[in-house]
Amino acid sequence: GPRQGGNIENAVRLARHSGAPIVIGHCERLMAAKDGPRFRVTFEPAMQVPREADLAEAVAALDARIEPIILAHLPQWLMLPDWRPEG
Repeated sequence: GPRQGGNIENAVRLARHSGAPIVIGHCERLMAAKDGPRFRVTFEPAMQVPREADLAEAVAALDARIEPIILAHLPQWLMLPDWRPEG
């Protein structure tokens, strides 16, 4: 499962405390056109995190929404060189 701490947990804590939704946005580099590179920006539906939400469950729910996006665009994932498998 997702590790504790980090940006995902911070986003969930902030959303839970403020009542603001979490909106996942990602940018995909498309094939380069003759006039330069092209990108597609996608925003996923908002995710509400109720104040009474269990932190671990909400983190897991957000991770479950982010992971498929990362895996679908793995060659373009900016943080991939810094990734270290756990244990």
